[in-house]
Amino acid sequence: MRLFLVIGLLFISLQKIAAQNTDVTKRSSDEDLKQFASSIYKYPSFAPGKIILKDSTVTDAKLNYNRVLGKIVYLDRVNKALALENPETVSEVIIASDTFYIYENSYVQKYTHCSKVNLYIKQSLAYIDNSMPKDNLEPVVISSGGRVPYSNEDEKKEAKGLEKYSQFQLTNEYFIADSSMNYLIASRKSMLDLFPSAKGPLKKYLQQNTVSFNNASQIEKLVQYMDAF
Repeated sequence: MRLFLVIGLLFISLQKIAAQNTDVTKRSSDEDLKQFASSIYKYPSFAPGKIILKDSTVTDAKLNYNRVLGKIVYLDRVNKALALENPETVSEVIIASDTFYIYENSYVQKYTHCSKVNLYIKQSLAYIDNSMPKDNLEPVVISSGGRVPYSNEDEKKEAKGLEKYSQFQLTNEYFIADSSMNYLIASRKSMLDLFPSAKGPLKKYLQQNTVSFNNASQIEKLVQYMDAF
């Protein structure tokens, strides 16, 4: 299956989330481009999983998470990779030991497993095509269509088509949600809003501990601490 992406629009959409951690890496060799292709999927191979719909229907399948599409991908009967459509009907998706939920028509992975509040992460991968560097200029984002590998089968054929002297952008977006699955961008304000009766302990924790809302480990410790209130 081939996928044509409007690279400029994808890049712009990634800028709209405030709480995010971005890693931009230059690519200048065939080996690096292969690494980009292999980074499209979260898991190195399709893993056993379950698709659980809101009507309680459960379907077993081999699944993966596509960082470029922001979608769950499954293998059909002939091992062709297809995107799972109609996310509004999905309750949750389990891949290996990870659980994904729907937020704004895309998938977020549940990172913690507390009773009152939890951390969720959305990963995105944007391929930024640019011409050969000149005088250390910033990369030029191409707004016309671009092609990237979509399935394992396409990966070998398409990787050579990705141009050298390009960049990709891996973005982690962090959200916190209460037991009612109300999602908020991870931030100091979000935590204060979720725990209005525990502002004192929360502020004290933030004063005594380093908490970056772009750091999963630090947010995880904060969430675990506040879950006791």
